[in-house]
Amino acid sequence: MKYMNKSTFITTYGKFLLLNLIVFLLTFGTSFQVYASEADAGEITSDTASTISYTVTGIENSEQLSNLAPFDMVRRSSQNTEPLFYHIYNNGLLNVNAIIEDSEGTISSLTLPVSWSCWDDSTTVTNTTVCGEYMETGIIELPDDSYKWGEDVLSELTLLVKVYDPVEPVEIVKFEEVWNEFDTAFSLEQNGSMEALLKTAPLQTAWPCYDANGNEYLCPVLYNTENVNADTVGIYDITVLFETPLNCRFSDSLTVPSYSIPVTVQAPGHPRLDLSYISPNYEFIIFPWITSGINLDTMEVWMSENDGEWRMLKLDWEAYIYDTMLNLYAFLLTEGSSYQIQVKYEGGQTGIASFTYEWDMLSDKEYLEGDRDGGDTDGNPPSDSKEDEEASDENEDPDAEDEDSDVTPPAPPPSLLFHRLLIQFRCRLFLPTARGILQAI
Repeated sequence: MKYMNKSTFITTYGKFLLLNLIVFLLTFGTSFQVYASEADAGEITSDTASTISYTVTGIENSEQLSNLAPFDMVRRSSQNTEPLFYHIYNNGLLNVNAIIEDSEGTISSLTLPVSWSCWDDSTTVTNTTVCGEYMETGIIELPDDSYKWGEDVLSELTLLVKVYDPVEPVEIVKFEEVWNEFDTAFSLEQNGSMEALLKTAPLQTAWPCYDANGNEYLCPVLYNTENVNADTVGIYDITVLFETPLNCRFSDSLTVPSYSIPVTVQAPGHPRLDLSYISPNYEFIIFPWITSGINLDTMEVWMSENDGEWRMLKLDWEAYIYDTMLNLYAFLLTEGSSYQIQVKYEGGQTGIASFTYEWDMLSDKEYLEGDRDGGDTDGNPPSDSKEDEEASDENEDPDAEDEDSDVTPPAPPPSLLFHRLLIQFRCRLFLPTARGILQAI
């Protein structure tokens, strides 16, 4: 190895520090300068604008906007002003065109937003569950205090909403498309309450559907648990049911969606990995379980890929342990590969969960009780125990380089990858300029 003398080291290290300083200044200094320039420009504009005032002298189509046609709405079983929002949007009532005149006599036009009372449940007047007539108000908003209203200028809109019961039920012809809103699973402790589980579970309570004119209605979503036997360990299905909305009927040609949500019933002190699914954002593989009576700090998560060697996953990096679920980071997995998962804890271990991974689904799922060495649940702990690892570490040469090792460290999470890509982009963009400056020096 070639060693540098002291002066050469100081010169080289000094250039390294200077290079990084230039990159930093080029990266962030430009942003600060642009920000300062924009701030100065904003101050100048603000000072200039403060000397000018504006008067709204008229609203285009004010006669038509003053006499909006009533909006008829079929009564619902629950509060749902979504159709009212669509009516306002489709009729261009979210903003108006105003004619303004500034203090110097210049006339121009300006688009002003309209804030409707029905935007917020606390201010809406319409009760979609009670027949009647309701008046919603839309306030035309001015940009700031430098604007004022002229005399007799339309400054608010009114819309009459009529809620009624139709003579014949409205025909529902379409359901909102379902992506993965019902792709979930739950765990229930043996002899537990399904009613309590459903009250706390993040489940859909209503689902949008539409009539032939595109008007939205909400189907109440019910969950039938009669097939779940909370007294016996196992996997059961909760059936998802869509009820017909009030004053509606499903079209004969409409196929009503059918879904089921699995639930695993587990004995306390004996967690199982018999149920798994991919999270809606595709970030985690989730195993619902019951861990009552177990110290979570003693848990170890082991994984094997394509029947290869088992390795222990790093907690809070590759796997996350919670009292109701085990989460595996999906970035660990390769599409098309098969995996086996087992968890050890003080006094026992789970069975082995196996599956084949695709980015949007898990296939060939299986759960078997037993050890990784092929024994039963009362057999020896899985191989690669801590004692074996420590003995192996003692026999290894600490100075030897493991150049032939095929073990690839797990990839970092997406957030860290993005951070690294951002750094690489900045370096590629600014390093040539920085090096040019150094050469000039």
